[in-house]
Amino acid sequence: MADQKPADKYFKIEVTQRVFVDEANEDVVFYSRRAVTKEKPRVVREKDLRDALLILLDILIAVIVPRRYWARLCHFQAGARLGKHARKEFAGFVESVSCVLGGAAKSQARALFRAGRDARHRRIMLLAGELTRLRWQPRIRLSGVDGVKAALQRGNGVIIWCNQFTAQNLIGKRALHEAGITCHQVSVSEHGFSNSAFARRFLNPFLVRVENRYLAGRIVFDRGDAYQVTKRISAILKNNGVVLMTNNVYSGSTFVETRLGGSGHAQFATTPLSFAARCGAALFSMSTLEIQPFETYDAVIGSEIQVLRSEKPGLGGERSPAKAFGTLAGAVLDFRDQFEADLRRCPEQYMLWGRQAHSVVGSSQRHETDG
Repeated sequence: MADQKPADKYFKIEVTQRVFVDEANEDVVFYSRRAVTKEKPRVVREKDLRDALLILLDILIAVIVPRRYWARLCHFQAGARLGKHARKEFAGFVESVSCVLGGAAKSQARALFRAGRDARHRRIMLLAGELTRLRWQPRIRLSGVDGVKAALQRGNGVIIWCNQFTAQNLIGKRALHEAGITCHQVSVSEHGFSNSAFARRFLNPFLVRVENRYLAGRIVFDRGDAYQVTKRISAILKNNGVVLMTNNVYSGSTFVETRLGGSGHAQFATTPLSFAARCGAALFSMSTLEIQPFETYDAVIGSEIQVLRSEKPGLGGERSPAKAFGTLAGAVLDFRDQFEADLRRCPEQYMLWGRQAHSVVGSSQRHETDG
């Protein structure tokens, strides 16, 4: 839920490797990112106050209103500020949806945009329902968990690479917990609603506390302490543990870009790939989709993504950089294909629409270094 940082303002981005994958007939581009300006978090945002009031209101609703009315009330809440969100975000949303899903989706963009605002409000209502500790047992259909259990039998640990759909944070973790999969979550220090001082002190802990019910532990990512984080993740995988990583391209120093859909683009973090190669851990994608609000959810774990293990720590181990990136490119496309299938199924529930229309290449602050 935390605000996304504009990449151009805070980072210098360079192309480190461009890999052509023959089987897919497309390029996969790897980037490095270096911080050039340190963001100074605000003390409080106007949005923080609205979110605080909304959480309190939704807690009250969860206590006194029957669950069958929750979705209707979320629809009403989303409509209150729909016009302002549309003025700021709708043009980019239409462009992205059209590029990824095809021109036919453009005619449905307004309905998808409204459905997406509703889904975001239902996400906060999910949190309120969990905070009240009601006897609420939604139907969660978890698929693909047998592959995870089989991978754990091999003894090298598992990484589950999670996509940012509205139900993933709470329902996805709950699905794994109820299936007996004990997980550690990797997250940024400002995980939650916002990175402001007010949100980190008063709002974000609500979400973190509820998520932690379904986790064995949380590994907080800090750019200044990446070595210690790497050690913790490696130790968990070495002990045959399960690590959850959410696809947030702003959390690491490298990321990768692929084509998405008809003419769109997608960026993915490379951290899960690097750890899978370094530790020999099995890698899976996961998306949690809302089928019937507050009643039925599909938690979808994809087939195992094959990543060739490195002989030494680091990206690619003893292989040359070109070969190292080449082995990861196929894994990236496998993850992309699984993600795209889930995205087409429930596009309104994806939280990062708005930057899929254009490639990262081309900005004045980005420079190619691969010759």
